[in-house]
Amino acid sequence: MDKLKSEQDRLCMWLSDDPDHILQECGNILSLNEFLAIHKQSSAYEKMRELLKIITEKGGDACQSFFDILRQNQACYPKLQQLFSPNTQGKDQSVALKTLHLVSKVQYILTILDTLVLGGLKKKKLQDGTNPRRPLYL
Repeated sequence: MDKLKSEQDRLCMWLSDDPDHILQECGNILSLNEFLAIHKQSSAYEKMRELLKIITEKGGDACQSFFDILRQNQACYPKLQQLFSPNTQGKDQSVALKTLHLVSKVQYILTILDTLVLGGLKKKKLQDGTNPRRPLYL
């Protein structure tokens, strides 16, 4: 229940991408009146806010059922993975840094290769008078 309250803003944002889907999934948790109260809300974000309010008011069992629903629907709402793997963001940053480091190494190697190839081609042009950049056709 505390997790739902502390993550309410992010959950509302993520789930508002497709509020009807998550509401359908929560059919066993909500009464008809609760479902109608949620649908009265003017925006998708407000619908999700109302949904979370109702679920947290119902207590621990409803919250656990809702978490199970969220876990099962991570494919529909990929950002939910952050809720279940709090270290994901750090891992994403680590992967981004490693990728950036790898890209810089590749750029460095390409610069060296370019220098070597162009240097060799310039020597070839100087030696035999042909243009090394013009393709040779047989």
